[in-house]
Amino acid sequence: MRYKNRIRGILFSICLLVLALPFTTQAASGSISISSKSGNVGSTVAITCTVRCNSDAIGLADVVLTYDQSSLQYISGTGGYSLTGGSGSVIYHGLTQDGTASSLSFTMNFKILKVGSHKVSVSSSDAYDINEVQFAPGGASGTITGKAQTSSNNNNNNTNNNHNNNTTNNQPAKDSNTKLKSLQIYPGTLSPAFSADNTSYRVNLPADTTSVTIS
Repeated sequence: MRYKNRIRGILFSICLLVLALPFTTQAASGSISISSKSGNVGSTVAITCTVRCNSDAIGLADVVLTYDQSSLQYISGTGGYSLTGGSGSVIYHGLTQDGTASSLSFTMNFKILKVGSHKVSVSSSDAYDINEVQFAPGGASGTITGKAQTSSNNNNNNTNNNHNNNTTNNQPAKDSNTKLKSLQIYPGTLSPAFSADNTSYRVNLPADTTSVTIS
């Protein structure tokens, strides 16, 4: 009997020890990044935003980005379950169900309105891995650099203008010869007979002539 009680006491002590041990669970983690691009003012460039899960396959992500609408104009975007933009912000909802991808990406097309460096920044982000464990990717920003028209472009414009001017100037000159090729009158006769070098004629008409045709 004492032996059985001793065994029960040992088992009870083991259970208490197990319950007292701390349990650790691995939380999901991830990151977010935005590419940068440059272009001339007036051109459209594309930048890519990527949300990555470091611990498992990614499940979904929500990202809100902001930009200066006086410097950049949102044109369009691709990727994700839903992507909308305009009025200084871009809202992205990404969703994947294949259980293998570690990241979600989307592309945004912006028209450059001003010279200078213009940021597209994450104002908020939220994501879940494929097991619905939440993680915060954090913040990030990308830079779109607007450049003025380069001298090479101006030279191209000057070349085109010169080409147009040369095309106009190289047109065949008008014939400077003002001599007549022929002179005819009806009715009547010319005196003297027509000659290209002659600039003065007398016309002999019938007495009843009321009109003449000259060619």
